Amino acid sequence: MIRKCILIFISTFVLQSAEAQTRVLFGRMSIEAAVSIGKQKNKPVFIDAFAPWCIPCKRMAETTFRDPRVIRFLNENFVNVKINMDESKNSIYKAKYGVVFLPTMLFMDKEGFVKIKTDRVLNADEFLALAHKAKEKTIVRKANELSNVPPDMNKPPQFLQEQIGQTTSTRPKKSNKNIESISSSNDLKVIDKSQPKKVKDKILYVSGEDDMPPEVLFQEAYFRMELMDGSHWEVARSYLETQQDWGTEKNMRFIFDFLSDTDSKEFKYFVANKSLFEALIGVNQVLITTDILVNTKLNQGFPRPTFEEASYLLSLVDENTSEIKAHKYIIPRYFEEERFDDFEQKCDYYLNSLAVVDAKIMHLYAQYFLLNYVNTPKLKNGIKWADKAFSLKPNNYIYAATLARLQYESGNKKEALIAANKCRDLAKRQSANTKNINELLVLIKQL
Repeated sequence: MIRKCILIFISTFVLQSAEAQTRVLFGRMSIEAAVSIGKQKNKPVFIDAFAPWCIPCKRMAETTFRDPRVIRFLNENFVNVKINMDESKNSIYKAKYGVVFLPTMLFMDKEGFVKIKTDRVLNADEFLALAHKAKEKTIVRKANELSNVPPDMNKPPQFLQEQIGQTTSTRPKKSNKNIESISSSNDLKVIDKSQPKKVKDKILYVSGEDDMPPEVLFQEAYFRMELMDGSHWEVARSYLETQQDWGTEKNMRFIFDFLSDTDSKEFKYFVANKSLFEALIGVNQVLITTDILVNTKLNQGFPRPTFEEASYLLSLVDENTSEIKAHKYIIPRYFEEERFDDFEQKCDYYLNSLAVVDAKIMHLYAQYFLLNYVNTPKLKNGIKWADKAFSLKPNNYIYAATLARLQYESGNKKEALIAANKCRDLAKRQSANTKNINELLVLIKQL
């Protein structure tokens, strides 16, 4: 009996050891439970906050978290946990840890204090650099390490120099930190040319200290930006909270450099004063940055934007195309979330009223009818959209398969055989698996 128990233990240990070499051992538990285990094992904690719909999350799962170096380092040094942010029980973590984008990754010490937070997609090398850093001690730096002023901060553009001394910008009230928009391009105040002073060989900042002088916060934000560990956002916001006037060139450049979340006060200020930022930074650069921020919010934002929010955000990039793009964004989401009433309404408006020629949405609409209206007269609508999608993309064997299935479910043997044979030929030509379509052909021939 004892020998049997020993063998079972050894077998289990060998299996776990082998598994630890092939994948990151992510636990499915609360963050609080992970911290408790971390204390027991004397290990720090790594949290991967994700959602099933998050494409960047899937990308990291398929690449970074499959890298042997990442697997080995995480399994040996951390208690690892995945948190599905779509589960209601995990909603408390949004506010507690400031989860705005997915994936959000948190490196904690064994006491549960966040040491590094990032919401970027990281390759294996970038991830390992942060993981190693998370095990290091508190950062201490000298003043001469804090003198990294962003380039050209002391070179105001000509149009701003000409406005020196004209008028003042609206100032946000410091007490409630509300941001009031500048009403027109003539409201710009003059430029602050002041530069931070260097104090040689004197410790100015230890990570975690409160009440930092504004200039130290200013430079610390840029320093932390170079670390790429996500800690610069909090420092940047702390600096801006010390500033009553966001309309100086220095502060406008700073705001632009640290724009992140489209729900933030900084972004609202940026949008309200877009013409000023275009004059200062350049129209093209403002457009590029806006496009990046909007698409990041749409694809990684948590919670996911509503249709109305998506329409607004897309209008900031291009008002002429925002309605079409908002529908293109929301329709697949409604299908995925099984909000079929909303899905049908949006599809009908998008494809009929807006008359958009979109094979992908047509195919999705056809699948909707196949899923919901078998053995009903409405199934013919699915055939219509599947046929249109396949006519637009005649080399897409998946579209052909959907058309064949719809024809089969409608009892149209001849049309179903034609579509199924096309599907099989295309699949063979593209070296795709033909098992499912062969099974469908058998069923069709039995009609």
